[in-house]
Amino acid sequence: MGQPTTLEDLEALKPNWDSYGAAAIDPACIVRAREVEQLLDSFTMGPPSIVPTSSGGVQLEWHKHGLDLEFTIERAS
Repeated sequence: MGQPTTLEDLEALKPNWDSYGAAAIDPACIVRAREVEQLLDSFTMGPPSIVPTSSGGVQLEWHKHGLDLEFTIERAS
């Protein structure tokens, strides 16, 4: 499987999606990721790279003009 590129792709990931025991992506992390994505899009950052985390969270990354901005949204404990 290639790396997911949308939040919808991450929603479809099943437990062990990385074959190392990764958790399924927490739906609450998807909701927060959408909120962050919409907020930063209003600042013309453009769409982020979207990456799942092995603990079931979502990472959003923007890389522009030599600057890197990354948000990791982890499931609540």
